[in-house]
Amino acid sequence: MHPTSIFSVSHPLPLRGQKTLYPIKDLMILSSSQETPRCETAVDVLLAGPWNVGEFADLLSSLSVSHGWQRASNCGEVAALLAETKFAPELILLADPLPGTHPQSDVELLRQAAPLARLVVVAGTWCEGELRTGTPLTGVLRLYWYELPGWWASAMNMVQQGACPPWSQPFEGPAAGRTLDGSQMAHSGIIAIDCKLISTWEALSAALKNFGADCHWTRRGELGQLPSHVAAGIWDGGQLEPLEVERLTKFAQAIRECGGVVIALLDFPRREHLDLVREAGCHAVLGKPYVVDELVSRIAALR
Repeated sequence: MHPTSIFSVSHPLPLRGQKTLYPIKDLMILSSSQETPRCETAVDVLLAGPWNVGEFADLLSSLSVSHGWQRASNCGEVAALLAETKFAPELILLADPLPGTHPQSDVELLRQAAPLARLVVVAGTWCEGELRTGTPLTGVLRLYWYELPGWWASAMNMVQQGACPPWSQPFEGPAAGRTLDGSQMAHSGIIAIDCKLISTWEALSAALKNFGADCHWTRRGELGQLPSHVAAGIWDGGQLEPLEVERLTKFAQAIRECGGVVIALLDFPRREHLDLVREAGCHAVLGKPYVVDELVSRIAALR
């Protein structure tokens, strides 16, 4: 088993008198992402909260969703849906754009309505300091919005192997569900890593080699030694200053010409960073610190 490493269907039944529940195929229209879902899964998921706005609107098309997923715009409608239908979600994903959007009473309402479902709060950009200075929701798993695609890809890998998915693991606080089993994941091909510091290169390449990756260090701004074919390129950056964006664009173009996908690792990425990395030619963005298993799964899902 590789150690998990952390670095710096049918349509839903409408509710009486309400029109705020949508099948997942309607949500897909709201997403501006160009990624395509890989396959349907057998996991029943209920989406709660404002999944059609901001950074959340870009996430759903990066997940291997099922047309049986359902959505409600607030926690009260979730409780009503579950009371009036036979839908029994295994997982509830709660979009949380701002601290205080959902009171703790909403969590208790959802737990009573779906006692067997795991509740995962997907925190937006403005929630990044909530764990330090705010009052985060308790009794939930917690992911930042940019962590969800990698976490989901890694979880689906576990489900396909017949292993216990992360939301079914013992609950030990907000960081529960991030200890993933990457023992069956393997990566083939060259991964080019563009970073400033040799210490960053050594740490990232050592972690990826555990998954069978052949890593190549591309020093910042030096693309002449890039192999003729690469499977993926990883850009280790900061907050995307103009010079960084220029160099990222050149790196992404070079990786694409070699047939690879590109992922940018940034410090606390925000919604506007997502637009910048897309314009630069990247396929995805992850925030630092990150879980290596999720990074590997994200690369595999994009290829």
